[in-house]
Amino acid sequence: MIHLPTSTTPTGDGTTSWFTLTDSHCHLKLDINTRRSTSPASSGHVPFVCGIKRAVICGTHPDIDWGLIEDVATSPPTLDVQSVSESEESWSGAIIPGFGIHPWFVPYAEEGKEGTACVTNGKEEREEGSTSACRCCCHANATSTNVVRRSPRELLDLLERALERFPQAIVGEIGLDKLRGPPEPVQLELFLGQMKLAARYGRPVSVHCVRSFGTMLSALQQLAFEDTPPSIVLHGFTGSLDFVRSAIKIQKRGPFVIGTGSRSKPKARPLRIFFGVGAATSFRVKGFVDKVLPFLLKEGRALLETDAHHIFARSNDTTPTFVPSPGRSPRVPSASGGGVERHEQRRCVQRLEVLGCEQLGQLLWLASDGDIRVARDIVEGCERTCKDVFSFAGVLPGV
Repeated sequence: MIHLPTSTTPTGDGTTSWFTLTDSHCHLKLDINTRRSTSPASSGHVPFVCGIKRAVICGTHPDIDWGLIEDVATSPPTLDVQSVSESEESWSGAIIPGFGIHPWFVPYAEEGKEGTACVTNGKEEREEGSTSACRCCCHANATSTNVVRRSPRELLDLLERALERFPQAIVGEIGLDKLRGPPEPVQLELFLGQMKLAARYGRPVSVHCVRSFGTMLSALQQLAFEDTPPSIVLHGFTGSLDFVRSAIKIQKRGPFVIGTGSRSKPKARPLRIFFGVGAATSFRVKGFVDKVLPFLLKEGRALLETDAHHIFARSNDTTPTFVPSPGRSPRVPSASGGGVERHEQRRCVQRLEVLGCEQLGQLLWLASDGDIRVARDIVEGCERTCKDVFSFAGVLPGV
């Protein structure tokens, strides 16, 4: 974990305050050049400076970024943010991996045509409700050439295997997008399939929703109790306050419980739905800061996110190492060659360069109207919500 002041510790001039928080939705991008750059958090003065102590890193397709996420989840990299910490501390335990099929990459073949995933053309939409349409995948080397054509069943099988291998993983990024990808009914089928898998394995979901809020609300209302994930996060939320009010009113009734010769009436349980808030997505919607955000904070439904593509870099370091032979204890090798066998091993050094910290600082500044106490309350409230959302199976990494 990265150790930073957790609230309002000023810098030397007394005008900047530090906050550390959870990035509830982000992605990975491979940087094959392993170049080092300065974090956005240090690019100029901002009144609130944020560091990321925990990240929910979401995947979009097995051929695009799942492999990177598996690498990070298996061997946590060194955090590489100069503005956060001058020392190279391990980020072990502070990553929550996510695996999902993004709506842009849902397979679709029109009659008489070859079909595969549909990807963005990079043009950013500015209409209300569509501001997150181009952030998730356009910077993640996501092209149709590196997406293998698979059936929805094959993709669901791959997702299930990933969930089995990584019990700490969530399902995401999944969802619906009316502006990109195949037709909405095609997206909906795979979205529901992934929701059901998440429910079966007891995992939260991180959901992308662009200009599909009516369909999304209907889908959430119609989901059976047993097909509903334990927590649902609509990331980069750009919907209305009316949608929020309707969504949190959804109730799910479980199956009848058969007791001693009688059946008890099933209890209605409220849908556990939460909303990711981002400066580059949510804050572009008119009225969000004044109306939607205060309501989400009051109800304990808000999470903070960057939706950034943090840069994952590898560099190879060839170092002679001694590796114990199977079944042998790690002893110093003797002249006769006993003990351990000597191997030339190439050690892969992994680094993670975190982006989007400046956006989080700006978000807090706008949401709190520059009031340090309000900003602290927002961070503390959102961190409590994160703990509630991601503490499935009794485990929340990095706490």
